[in-house]
Amino acid sequence: MEKNLQQIELLSQAITINNDRVAGYQKAIELVQEQHLRELQNLFQQYADQSAEFIAQLNSLLNQLGGEQVDGTKFSGKIFRIWMDVKTSLSTSTMQAVLELCEKGEDEFKHSYKQIHELAAVQHYTDLAALLIHQLSVHQAAHEHIKVLRDQQA
Repeated sequence: MEKNLQQIELLSQAITINNDRVAGYQKAIELVQEQHLRELQNLFQQYADQSAEFIAQLNSLLNQLGGEQVDGTKFSGKIFRIWMDVKTSLSTSTMQAVLELCEKGEDEFKHSYKQIHELAAVQHYTDLAALLIHQLSVHQAAHEHIKVLRDQQA
């Protein structure tokens, strides 16, 4: 039972991080929509959808363990989304500012996911560890793409 509770907690953390990523990309879509940057809107929607798929996969495992669905985001994520508004309003290039913010968000996602993965691996939660490492590898391509776009705007 204790093992399930620990896995549920790790799953909840991973879901919350993905909820933040979805909310962050929704905020980014809102910010670039004002500038009519349709290409970025579509890309950001793809990454929000990617995290929604990650959440579905994590929820499947969470349900198997008897956990309850997680809908919230972290307080730090809420503050970051407020900062997105501030930074883009002060920037001379909305596109550059949004890409920088998205890249920072992707860095945080990667860092948090690696920590959760390490805990899952140490505890021998093989299904969870395998799912996290798979999601992290899929995420890495998105992260790299955001970095390339950010660098092109610099």
